[in-house]
Amino acid sequence: MHATESPPSRLTIGEWRLDPLAHELQRGDERRRLPKRLVHLLLALHQQAGRTLTRDELLVAAWDRRVVSDEVLSRSIAELRQALGDDARAPRYIETIPKTGYRLIARVDSATSDIATDEAAESAAPEAAAPSAKPPAASSHRRPSAGLLPVFALAMIALLALSRFMLTRAEPESSRWTEAAMAKEQAFISEAEWTRQPRFSRDGQWLTYLSQSPDDGSTRVRLLALSNGQARDIDIGGGRLSGPALSPDSRRLAVLARESGQCEVRVSLLPSGPWRVVSDCAMGNGDSLEWTPDDQLIFTAPAAANTGAGLVQLDVDSGQRHPLTSPPTAAVADSSPRLDEQGRLAFLRGPAEAQQLWMLEDGRERVLLAQANRIPGLAWAMDGRQLLVSSDAPGYPALLAVDPDSGDSRLLGGRGAATLDVASDGSLVYEQRSYDANLWLHTEDGEHRVLTRSTRYDAMPALSPDATQVAFVSNRDGPGSIWLLSLASGEVTRLGLPNTATWTRPNWSPDGASLLLTRYYEDGSYALLRYRLADDSLQALELPFTDAHAGMEAADGRVFFLRSGAAGNTLWHWRPGEAAQHLDDAGLIGEFSVDGYWLAYQRKGEAGIVVQGTTAGKTQTVLADLGAAQPRRWSLQSGNLIYAAPDEDGDTWLWRLDLQDGTRRRWLTADPGTAGPSIAAPADFTSVVVSRIDRLQTDLLRVPAPD
Repeated sequence: MHATESPPSRLTIGEWRLDPLAHELQRGDERRRLPKRLVHLLLALHQQAGRTLTRDELLVAAWDRRVVSDEVLSRSIAELRQALGDDARAPRYIETIPKTGYRLIARVDSATSDIATDEAAESAAPEAAAPSAKPPAASSHRRPSAGLLPVFALAMIALLALSRFMLTRAEPESSRWTEAAMAKEQAFISEAEWTRQPRFSRDGQWLTYLSQSPDDGSTRVRLLALSNGQARDIDIGGGRLSGPALSPDSRRLAVLARESGQCEVRVSLLPSGPWRVVSDCAMGNGDSLEWTPDDQLIFTAPAAANTGAGLVQLDVDSGQRHPLTSPPTAAVADSSPRLDEQGRLAFLRGPAEAQQLWMLEDGRERVLLAQANRIPGLAWAMDGRQLLVSSDAPGYPALLAVDPDSGDSRLLGGRGAATLDVASDGSLVYEQRSYDANLWLHTEDGEHRVLTRSTRYDAMPALSPDATQVAFVSNRDGPGSIWLLSLASGEVTRLGLPNTATWTRPNWSPDGASLLLTRYYEDGSYALLRYRLADDSLQALELPFTDAHAGMEAADGRVFFLRSGAAGNTLWHWRPGEAAQHLDDAGLIGEFSVDGYWLAYQRKGEAGIVVQGTTAGKTQTVLADLGAAQPRRWSLQSGNLIYAAPDEDGDTWLWRLDLQDGTRRRWLTADPGTAGPSIAAPADFTSVVVSRIDRLQTDLLRVPAPD
């Protein structure tokens, strides 16, 4: 029977009764309405209960392949499982047969009696409605005798368990994303403008992306036909656009637009409009959105009272909004929502510079990656067994594969990876950013002089106490390593550090004899180590834990450092021979700095910088107008806070705030590309060393699906 033919008036599916004409599932007093497409899908599975139906068979049976892709089927299966209360990892109703299709494994029956009669029969024999892993026997087969039933049932259960184990556990590792799979990447789109934020349509026929001007930052949405490679602009209004995404049927395009201090969610009818505003959105957070299978939108809404900016689900046609998450104020925002076929929602929590990977499943939130990093993008692999995430966690931008069940991650490669998406054929496209960031010296007499020219990324400068050397991080030889620059001769040398790890965050000891370094390992762990320049030796700090990072040493010999927890970074201090102590009043930290006598930190998600003497507990908040969106563009040097900010004309300057007398002055001109943490100045403030992005190029790369 085709799904569109006249079905029986009542169907039993496990513990549910389906009324196909009313589009309703019933279980006792509980009733759940189903969209018509889910009814057709369930009828198709019911007709062939116990048999595996290929994806093509289901598409023909339930939709006649009318503008429907494999991903629409996957998402519809996920919705159906949710309606039935099923779990894809331990199915009682619908079992996934990897790389093949699906089958209905619950006990089924057809009936024409009314509900009252059915319920009476159910109360008389409750076991009849219980879900069973055994497919129904065909009517032409002889039933096993009563004596054989237990043996037969045990054999079937064992067979099903064995087959399910073989299908889900013994699948070759090569079908997952690995370093070897990433080695097959190839150029995809390269334009004079920056190409960013790629998203495939559900049917795999279209790709949307942003084209951004390197000169003024203006953006336009492009729509590429994958069949012939032709792209055209989509008119969806002005402003700074982000997150373009096509609806499941590819007939509508949604985008986030920020203009004149407002954030809007806009939706355009394709191919030529018109477009309309359907909602407001969070102004400072969230650069992407997600369509649900039933044409609703998920995005970051403005923060509510006493919470951060959470995710909401919007019915585009009615305008009704339903909140999905309510992050604490300290978390700032939830953003980058991505759904998989099982209805699991992956998202990011935290400010742009320090985000954690979270997942919402069955109404429960849990953290997958607790370490806070910059995470420009994420996407589900087609089978839902991996989340592909671009992150700075390795010490440089790259792609990680994250297990959504355990939270375990592995480095895939893809250096410079930013936004990304996975197509319906399983292939990956990602935005690769190529930076040319160099160290520059700015002096009070107006001189601007480049100090390094590596055509790679030189950043995080730290000036020695005698102002003769600069320690900095560079990826010029692969993973991040630490280099020393002599300001007198211009000579650059690499520290003799093991090249099996990524090194970052160099900070000098007050006597200039050593550097505190953060070491990142391939498994995502990290450690805080001391490097002694006299003998090129490494020394582990005698801390009671191994997750310390971003260490800085004060004049009194104490080391201040961060520890990462599920909610974010916390600030600690430690002196050799003493126990490490948590700075309780600091809360969650976005960034901190310490010099000889002052400690300064920015609380996660809060504007302003808290300062205190390293020997006194009294604190005060300064620079209250320095927003939380740029937590790293400031530094503490010799009792002065140095920070990058625009003046009243919009020009970027370096400013100095003297913590002793509270005076603030515009100090030196700076480039908007000044990256952070990137500001180092000598005690006499005659100059400053900054890291500046001199060139940024983005291309889209495509990687075939794993074999």
